[in-house]
Amino acid sequence: MLKRLLATHPESFEKDATTLEKLVRAQHYGLPTRLLDVTRNPLVALFFACQTSKNDNRKRETTGEVVVFLPKPPRQKYFDSDTVSCLSNLCLLSDSQLKNVQTHVTKSREIAFDREPDDKAKFEETWVSEFNNHPDVKRLVHLVSIERPGFEARIDPRDLSNVFAVVPKKLNARISAQFGEFLVYGLRLRPEDHFFVDDVEFEEVYVSGSRKQRILDELRVLTIGRENLFPEIDKTAEQIATELGPPPKSLEKKSPRVKRAQNRSPAPLTHPSSKQK
Repeated sequence: MLKRLLATHPESFEKDATTLEKLVRAQHYGLPTRLLDVTRNPLVALFFACQTSKNDNRKRETTGEVVVFLPKPPRQKYFDSDTVSCLSNLCLLSDSQLKNVQTHVTKSREIAFDREPDDKAKFEETWVSEFNNHPDVKRLVHLVSIERPGFEARIDPRDLSNVFAVVPKKLNARISAQFGEFLVYGLRLRPEDHFFVDDVEFEEVYVSGSRKQRILDELRVLTIGRENLFPEIDKTAEQIATELGPPPKSLEKKSPRVKRAQNRSPAPLTHPSSKQK
């Protein structure tokens, strides 16, 4: 999907130096990506937890949820990380290449275990070496090397099967306004493949559906509202239109006489000199 968007609108991505930056911009325009939006600001998270889905037709408000987590440095990366570049560039592989890489993660691990079942260090070294021998993994290495010339041609398969929190560049006003960061997903794309595993502490805070509107009103006093979190002009215009409501219908009504006059055929034009004698 990203390649198709790049091919159709290359001018929109001219300033983006890395695939991560392209993914961030593509997601900003609504393209599904392997990125998940998160925020460093708990009030921003609370605002989104109080939103109602556009497709939710239920009469009662559902319970919202804020998930608070603190990833430790191994799971916290910055935009210039080699690991983040590896995960981001997975989207440039074809479906068959991506499937081959995913399959080879397990296959290379089994080969390494058969060779080095008793020595953990040698097992890990053999696993990484065997994994990087696959042609589709070499293709991924090539893609990463294009944007990171100093990249060591060596990918750890464990990184590709993981999820990382990423601090991005503030590429647009919305990221800055929302204190935005991202979770970037590797090969584990199923919902049950959770970011919150044993090495990430997290806490869940639930928001009662009946309290949502009151919380939103209080957040707005603190300048946490849609007009602040979505600073683009089109979003501001939508918010103004929502607040003011639809324009009033015109009170002017045409009389039946005017309507009848409009429906008549126009009289033929005559010159004063053409009067009948």
